[in-house]
Amino acid sequence: MERKEDEFHLEEYKQIRSEVAGLLTRIEQLFRYSILVTATVFAWLLSTTLGAKSLTEACLKVPQVFAKFAMLIPPSFILIAGVMALIAVLRVSQMGRYLRVLERLLGRRQIGWEGFMFLKPKTLTYSTAAIWFVLFSLACTASLYGYVAIDNARDVCTQEKKVTF
Repeated sequence: MERKEDEFHLEEYKQIRSEVAGLLTRIEQLFRYSILVTATVFAWLLSTTLGAKSLTEACLKVPQVFAKFAMLIPPSFILIAGVMALIAVLRVSQMGRYLRVLERLLGRRQIGWEGFMFLKPKTLTYSTAAIWFVLFSLACTASLYGYVAIDNARDVCTQEKKVTF
Protein backbone atom coordinates (compact mmCIF):
# COMPACT_ATOMS: atom_id res chain seq x y z
CA MET A 1 0.00 0.00 0.00
CA GLU A 2 2.85 2.40 0.78
CA ARG A 3 4.22 2.13 -2.77
CA LYS A 4 0.85 3.16 -4.24
CA GLU A 5 0.75 6.17 -1.91
CA ASP A 6 4.27 7.17 -2.97
CA GLU A 7 3.29 6.88 -6.64
CA PHE A 8 0.21 8.98 -6.00
CA HIS A 9 2.22 11.68 -4.21
CA LEU A 10 4.90 11.64 -6.89
CA GLU A 11 2.27 12.22 -9.57
CA GLU A 12 0.68 14.89 -7.39
CA TYR A 13 4.09 16.54 -7.01
CA LYS A 14 4.56 16.61 -10.79
CA GLN A 15 1.09 18.06 -11.37
CA ILE A 16 1.53 20.80 -8.77
CA ARG A 17 4.95 21.73 -10.19
CA SER A 18 3.33 22.00 -13.60
CA GLU A 19 0.59 24.23 -12.21
CA VAL A 20 3.20 26.43 -10.50
CA ALA A 21 5.02 26.87 -13.82
CA GLY A 22 1.72 27.90 -15.43
CA LEU A 23 1.00 30.43 -12.68
CA LEU A 24 4.47 31.93 -12.99
CA THR A 25 3.95 32.29 -16.74
CA ARG A 26 0.63 34.01 -16.06
CA ILE A 27 2.34 36.51 -13.73
CA GLU A 28 4.90 37.34 -16.42
CA GLN A 29 2.14 37.77 -19.00
CA LEU A 30 0.17 40.07 -16.70
CA PHE A 31 3.20 42.29 -16.32
CA ARG A 32 3.89 42.28 -20.05
CA TYR A 33 0.25 43.10 -20.81
CA SER A 34 0.28 45.88 -18.23
CA ILE A 35 3.15 47.60 -20.02
CA LEU A 36 1.59 47.02 -23.44
CA VAL A 37 -1.92 48.16 -22.50
CA THR A 38 -0.63 51.20 -20.62
CA ALA A 39 1.60 52.36 -23.48
CA THR A 40 -1.14 51.72 -26.06
CA VAL A 41 -3.88 53.52 -24.12
CA PHE A 42 -1.67 56.51 -23.32
CA ALA A 43 -0.62 56.79 -26.99
CA TRP A 44 -4.27 56.55 -28.05
CA LEU A 45 -5.31 59.14 -25.47
CA LEU A 46 -2.58 61.53 -26.51
CA SER A 47 -3.57 61.34 -30.15
CA THR A 48 -7.36 61.40 -29.75
CA THR A 49 -8.19 63.57 -26.75
CA LEU A 50 -6.01 66.64 -27.15
CA GLY A 51 -5.10 68.86 -30.07
CA ALA A 52 -2.97 71.97 -30.41
CA LYS A 53 -4.83 75.26 -30.48
CA SER A 54 -1.52 77.09 -30.58
CA LEU A 55 2.05 76.33 -29.58
CA THR A 56 1.20 76.88 -25.91
CA GLU A 57 -2.48 75.94 -25.71
CA ALA A 58 -4.22 72.60 -26.05
CA CYS A 59 -7.78 72.04 -27.18
CA LEU A 60 -10.16 69.12 -26.67
CA LYS A 61 -11.10 66.69 -29.41
CA VAL A 62 -13.57 64.76 -27.21
CA PRO A 63 -15.83 65.81 -24.34
CA GLN A 64 -13.79 66.60 -21.26
CA VAL A 65 -15.59 64.11 -19.02
CA PHE A 66 -14.77 61.21 -21.36
CA ALA A 67 -11.14 62.26 -21.66
CA LYS A 68 -10.77 62.50 -17.87
CA PHE A 69 -12.39 59.11 -17.37
CA ALA A 70 -10.14 57.54 -20.02
CA MET A 71 -7.07 58.77 -18.13
CA LEU A 72 -8.01 56.36 -15.33
CA ILE A 73 -7.81 53.29 -17.59
CA PRO A 74 -4.01 52.66 -17.52
CA PRO A 75 -3.48 52.85 -13.74
CA SER A 76 -6.69 50.90 -13.15
CA PHE A 77 -5.55 48.15 -15.49
CA ILE A 78 -2.16 47.95 -13.80
CA LEU A 79 -3.79 47.85 -10.37
CA ILE A 80 -6.18 45.05 -11.36
CA ALA A 81 -3.42 43.07 -13.10
CA GLY A 82 -1.18 43.59 -10.06
CA VAL A 83 -3.84 42.24 -7.72
CA MET A 84 -4.32 39.25 -10.01
CA ALA A 85 -0.55 38.67 -9.98
CA LEU A 86 -0.49 38.95 -6.18
CA ILE A 87 -3.23 36.32 -5.93
CA ALA A 88 -1.18 34.04 -8.20
CA VAL A 89 1.94 34.63 -6.07
CA LEU A 90 0.03 33.72 -2.92
CA ARG A 91 -1.21 30.54 -4.60
CA VAL A 92 2.32 29.65 -5.73
CA SER A 93 3.50 30.18 -2.16
CA GLN A 94 0.82 27.82 -0.84
CA MET A 95 1.79 25.23 -3.42
CA GLY A 96 5.46 25.65 -2.54
CA ARG A 97 4.76 24.88 1.11
CA TYR A 98 2.88 21.73 0.12
CA LEU A 99 5.58 20.69 -2.35
CA ARG A 100 8.15 21.06 0.43
CA VAL A 101 6.13 18.56 2.50
CA LEU A 102 5.98 16.17 -0.48
CA GLU A 103 9.73 16.51 -1.03
CA ARG A 104 10.38 15.51 2.58
CA LEU A 105 7.96 12.61 2.21
CA LEU A 106 9.28 11.30 -1.12
CA GLY A 107 12.98 12.14 -0.97
CA ARG A 108 15.75 12.81 1.47
CA ARG A 109 15.09 15.43 4.09
CA GLN A 110 18.32 17.32 3.34
CA ILE A 111 17.66 18.03 -0.33
CA GLY A 112 14.81 19.22 -2.52
CA TRP A 113 14.24 22.41 -4.47
CA GLU A 114 11.45 23.81 -2.31
CA GLY A 115 13.36 23.07 0.86
CA PHE A 116 16.47 24.69 -0.60
CA MET A 117 14.60 27.79 -1.78
CA PHE A 118 12.66 28.14 1.47
CA LEU A 119 15.86 29.27 3.19
CA LYS A 120 16.79 31.80 0.51
CA PRO A 121 15.66 35.43 0.45
CA LYS A 122 12.69 36.14 -1.81
CA THR A 123 14.70 38.52 -4.00
CA LEU A 124 12.79 37.84 -7.20
CA THR A 125 9.42 38.27 -5.52
CA TYR A 126 10.40 41.55 -3.86
CA SER A 127 12.06 42.99 -6.96
CA THR A 128 9.06 42.07 -9.10
CA ALA A 129 6.73 43.75 -6.60
CA ALA A 130 8.94 46.85 -6.66
CA ILE A 131 8.79 46.97 -10.48
CA TRP A 132 4.98 46.63 -10.38
CA PHE A 133 4.88 49.53 -7.91
CA VAL A 134 7.13 51.67 -10.14
CA LEU A 135 4.97 50.91 -13.18
CA PHE A 136 1.80 51.77 -11.24
CA SER A 137 3.37 55.00 -9.91
CA LEU A 138 4.48 56.08 -13.38
CA ALA A 139 1.02 55.38 -14.81
CA CYS A 140 -0.61 57.38 -12.00
CA THR A 141 1.80 60.27 -12.59
CA ALA A 142 1.18 60.25 -16.36
CA SER A 143 -2.58 60.09 -15.75
CA LEU A 144 -2.36 63.02 -13.35
CA TYR A 145 -0.47 65.12 -15.91
CA GLY A 146 -2.96 64.10 -18.61
CA TYR A 147 -5.86 64.94 -16.29
CA VAL A 148 -4.40 68.40 -15.64
CA ALA A 149 -3.78 68.98 -19.37
CA ILE A 150 -7.37 67.98 -20.14
CA ASP A 151 -8.66 70.20 -17.35
CA ASN A 152 -6.68 73.19 -18.71
CA ALA A 153 -7.86 72.62 -22.28
CA ARG A 154 -11.30 74.15 -22.11
CA ASP A 155 -11.79 74.97 -25.78
CA VAL A 156 -12.95 72.49 -28.38
CA CYS A 157 -10.62 71.93 -31.33
CA THR A 158 -11.99 73.28 -34.57
CA GLN A 159 -10.88 72.16 -37.96
CA GLU A 160 -10.17 74.84 -40.44
CA LYS A 161 -11.43 74.12 -43.90
CA LYS A 162 -8.63 73.81 -46.40
CA VAL A 163 -9.14 75.31 -49.78
CA THR A 164 -8.21 72.99 -52.57
CA PHE A 165 -8.13 73.77 -56.26
